[in-house]
Amino acid sequence: MRAISRTPSYFAACLVVAWLTSTSAGHLHASSAPADDLVSGLKQFNDLLDAYAELHRKAAASIPALERNATPEKISTAEHLLAGRIIAARAHVKRGSIFTPDVRRLLRSIIGGEIEAPGGALAVAAIMESAPRKLKLKVNAPYPEGVPLSTVPPALLLTLPKLPDVLEYRFIGRDLILRDNRANIVVDYIEEAIPGAGS
Repeated sequence: MRAISRTPSYFAACLVVAWLTSTSAGHLHASSAPADDLVSGLKQFNDLLDAYAELHRKAAASIPALERNATPEKISTAEHLLAGRIIAARAHVKRGSIFTPDVRRLLRSIIGGEIEAPGGALAVAAIMESAPRKLKLKVNAPYPEGVPLSTVPPALLLTLPKLPDVLEYRFIGRDLILRDNRANIVVDYIEEAIPGAGS
C-alpha cells in the first residue's frame, strides 16, 4: 500500500484540529482567528523557529566549546560571545520577525483559551505574581540582568507550540517574550499577550 505523504501543512492542520477539539482549545478566546489562519500561523511559526535554531547552531559552532568544569566567568564570557554572534547575524531584524501577525493571532488564541478554561484565573495570577513589571523591550537586547524569569504554567506550556531547546516562553508584565536561553537575549515579543481587564 502506498504511504500517505505527511507534509508540514498536514501536521499543522492535525495539531490545530487537536487544539480545537481539546478541553482548553474549546475555550478559545472570542476573538480567535478562523481555523485556516491558525494552521497558517502554526506552519509559519514552525518554519521561523527552525530558521532561528539553525542560525543559533551556526553561531554556537563558531565558539570554542566550554570545558565541563568551566568557571562561571568563562560561562558568562561564552554567553556574551554567543549573544554577540547572534545579534550580528540578526542586525536587520525587528519586532514581529518571528511573532508575525498570523503567529500573534495563533498564540493569543491559545493563551485566551487557557485564561477562559477552568483554573485560568489562577494561571494568570501565577504568571503576574512572578512576571517582572512592564519593562521596555527590544528585539536582540539582552534579557535584563537581575530581573527574574516568570513562571509559565505547565497547562499553558502544553498548549503553546513546542519550541527548540534554545528558546523559551516567558512573560514580562502581560507581554509574551521569546527568549534565547543560551544567549540570554530577547528574540521577539508580543505586547499584551495576556488580555487586561476590559480587553
